[in-house]
Amino acid sequence: MEEQLTKATTVEWAATGLMAAQATMHWGRANCTAQSSRAAQHELLSGATTGLAALLYLAMACGISEAYEAFEADGSTQRLFFHIAYLGRAFVPCLLLLNISTLARERRSSAAALMAAWVTQVLALYLGQLAKAQQRWIFLLAAVVALVPMAITMCAAMGGRLHESSLMTAYRFLVTWVCVCGAGFCWLFLFCQVFRFLEVHTEVVLGALLDYCLLGVSSLVISCAGPDVQAPLLPGQEEELSLYPGPHTHGFFPNLDSCTVT
Repeated sequence: MEEQLTKATTVEWAATGLMAAQATMHWGRANCTAQSSRAAQHELLSGATTGLAALLYLAMACGISEAYEAFEADGSTQRLFFHIAYLGRAFVPCLLLLNISTLARERRSSAAALMAAWVTQVLALYLGQLAKAQQRWIFLLAAVVALVPMAITMCAAMGGRLHESSLMTAYRFLVTWVCVCGAGFCWLFLFCQVFRFLEVHTEVVLGALLDYCLLGVSSLVISCAGPDVQAPLLPGQEEELSLYPGPHTHGFFPNLDSCTVT
């Protein structure tokens, strides 16, 4: 058990340093190199996401919320896990989903629904961790049920305002990437907590890799889309604006017929 704990701690320190370095980069870009207030907003959200992830991995590296579960039915062997890992995976990605929703110019209600679905998925996996071995299938199924409508919503219902926009490519990648990472957490739970195929060290490594893929890589993709986020209005938003009555000359679809000269 001591060897497992030592290996897990090494991985957690490495994840802390990587997340902290990326958070510093995002905060620096937001305050020094951002070319617009909208680009700075995305950098700030990315910095907050990776910075909070670094703090939680620091807590795990220091042994905070460390716990053990019985690995065998007689309790002869134990398996290491961290309560705070599930806490971080539940709430830190909510900042990422908010960032993606902001990129897509979606309403706050849509972002709130996505965040609630994500928290539901991770909470189901956490409760499955605490449940008896024969009951964990139920919570894994609940996590999948929470992930599926979230994926459908992000792929189908959201992103309409990005139509004919250069941001559409980045959005499609982010949506696919988030769904793949969410499914990855379910597979990790299946192999580690249900079938018990993988050792604790392997579980920690794969969990840290999934966390960075979800939070770090996604934040970098949003940063790389910086030049495209500066447009005040996207074509989809301008088309919506043209539907409002009254005189206006803003956007690709000005309502010149309603303009009056006094």
